[in-house]
Amino acid sequence: MHSYASYIKEAIAIGRTFAAMKDYNVDGNKEMVARGTMNIVGSMTSCYVTTGSFSRSAVNFMAGCNTAVANIVMSCVVLLTLELITPLFKYTPNAVLASIIIAAVVPLVDIPAAILLWKIDKFDFLACMGACFGVVFKSGYILCQNPPTSYKATDSSTREAPRDSCLHECRAIS
Repeated sequence: MHSYASYIKEAIAIGRTFAAMKDYNVDGNKEMVARGTMNIVGSMTSCYVTTGSFSRSAVNFMAGCNTAVANIVMSCVVLLTLELITPLFKYTPNAVLASIIIAAVVPLVDIPAAILLWKIDKFDFLACMGACFGVVFKSGYILCQNPPTSYKATDSSTREAPRDSCLHECRAIS
């Protein structure tokens, strides 16, 4: 039950974020009915549990999409991409793919809202910043604890990477 409540809260939070940006209201009941319907129909066709994606919504928002037709077009493009040009993505670094998502999500960081939160309630501001920095540092910690075990050498052979190479890079950044 707890995971379902978190799932609904996330969906409503995503809806309210974009509703505030475009000046419209989100009805939580309609969100729950839509999510439930998606998952019931999906379960009849062996689909995974359907959730909302904050980063995908951000990409749609930044592209100026206004209707659900954008999601239909996007799914067709993804299907064609998977069928036809997936082998070309083998050579695309993960950092490039991640930067596309980061570039879409960064404009959603609302500095004036954080300043307003500081003025209204300093404890809530500290909780907000604690959560933000906690995610950033935990992500960095996880990345440093799981360095790549091998890398591609210039002579087309695979060599073992030094186990502490990622830790040296993390120390150099700090």
